[in-house]
Amino acid sequence: ERIVPLFIPEEGKQFAGIISTAVKTLVRLIDRHVYVGKAEMTSSFPQKDMVSQSLQGEGGLISCLSEGNGALLQVCCKYAQEDFEQLDLDSLDAAGELLNCINGLFASGLSREGKFLELMPPDYSDVTAKAKTEICKVPVFIGDKKFYFTVAELA
Repeated sequence: ERIVPLFIPEEGKQFAGIISTAVKTLVRLIDRHVYVGKAEMTSSFPQKDMVSQSLQGEGGLISCLSEGNGALLQVCCKYAQEDFEQLDLDSLDAAGELLNCINGLFASGLSREGKFLELMPPDYSDVTAKAKTEICKVPVFIGDKKFYFTVAELA
């Protein structure tokens, strides 16, 4: 929780909570050697090899897991305990379940503060239109492979 904000640009500091939850969940469920790189602000979500989920309500968000150079497939295999050959709907379904776990933990934490968000089903299509313009894209590394955790406020 103290380290993650150092990797987020000033414009993305409002996402530090969910990014920290994502990193902690990945460390616990996927690989204890997961680490993040410097986040960047961007204008669109990844459009292929990705899964997203909306958290609707006051202060709603949309988050996404997407491929970088092989790590998302690795994450899918570890989470589902299956040997997926490629990123397709079967493997991305595992990524969607992991994203649901991350978002559920984040939403549960907010509910203890009296803030309530409803998790929507995972989405496998371009969701840029659902997001406000400030989209924070965080590279996440497992060894020499990378994937992205991307988050924005709902439009």
